[in-house]
Amino acid sequence: MKMGVLTGLAREVSSLPPQSENLIIKCAGASPDRAEYLSRELVSSGCTALLSFGVAGALSPELKVGDIVVATGVIDASGNEIPASENWRHHLIAGLPIKRGAVWQGRIYGADKA
Repeated sequence: MKMGVLTGLAREVSSLPPQSENLIIKCAGASPDRAEYLSRELVSSGCTALLSFGVAGALSPELKVGDIVVATGVIDASGNEIPASENWRHHLIAGLPIKRGAVWQGRIYGADKA
């Protein structure tokens, strides 16, 4: 499987493994239009899985430094939910090399503006 990973910040790229033939990483620079363009480019280049990756602060007191949140879906600014693939989510969690922290699953909120 060839996976494409999209980040919003260049610094987030350093948190990921190095690129390879089966792992292509792109940085959108926090631009939704660029993120869409790069996502389409990743699919056109043969990626069969896409992962949006980011480092963020938590709004929940239960989340601690090092925890990972895997989205069950994304709620957009209009309140619409875009569900994540259950199969893909389970494979992702099974393959996580957890060194510290916990893995949480739940809906996340995505917006173009803070």
